Amino acid sequence: MKYKHPMTAAELVAKLDADPDFQRRKAEKERKWAERRAAVDEMLRPILDDLRNAGITAESIEEMTQRYAPLPPQIVQVLLGWLPRVQDDRVKESLIRSLGAAREPFDGRLLVESFLHDTSETLRWPIANTMAEARPFGVADWLVEAVKKRSFGNARGMLVIALARLAPTETSLLVLLSVLDQLPGYVATAFGEVGGVAQLNALHSRMDNVQGWEKAEFLKAIRKIESRLRDSAAGLGSERT
Repeated sequence: MKYKHPMTAAELVAKLDADPDFQRRKAEKERKWAERRAAVDEMLRPILDDLRNAGITAESIEEMTQRYAPLPPQIVQVLLGWLPRVQDDRVKESLIRSLGAAREPFDGRLLVESFLHDTSETLRWPIANTMAEARPFGVADWLVEAVKKRSFGNARGMLVIALARLAPTETSLLVLLSVLDQLPGYVATAFGEVGGVAQLNALHSRMDNVQGWEKAEFLKAIRKIESRLRDSAAGLGSERT
């Protein structure tokens, strides 16, 4: 049997270039992409105009975020004002992610409204992530109940982190412990930030039930809590002397 040499990359490119069906499909794909890009640009134009009126010049939301982060309040207010008015998921996601770079805490109730209105994971996850990163005010009570709702899907993971950062510690720890077996990796991350002796014991007792990235988060959280407890004990010791 005669051995057939595999086609080189150059030969494959030449073959595709000579294939009219491939070229038609490629042209159609490029046309649709250009149409989507033009549609997004059209939706972004009034938002960028409002930013320009506030003294912020950029050709896209992404460019604006990179240039001006951490974002000052005047930018945040423009983005928040547009959040409930935008219907396209791609544009809305870009606004939500940009809000995560806010320089100062802002009223997070519009994020909650967006989370409840937009049921897709592609939007709920970045909303929850922005809550955790930007630490907006006015959402702590909602988070206490939200992390318990299984219907909120994968976004609950980031809601857990937001809860640990935004709710009073005593309140958040009780809620986090109640969902530890449902969201072990994320709760472990949260415990690493705010946990104490009880949370350390809870992690140790469940260590055999987790694996992979979740086990890695357990070990990381245990180290952080133990370090925090040692520092606290050392501080108390120095005060007594």
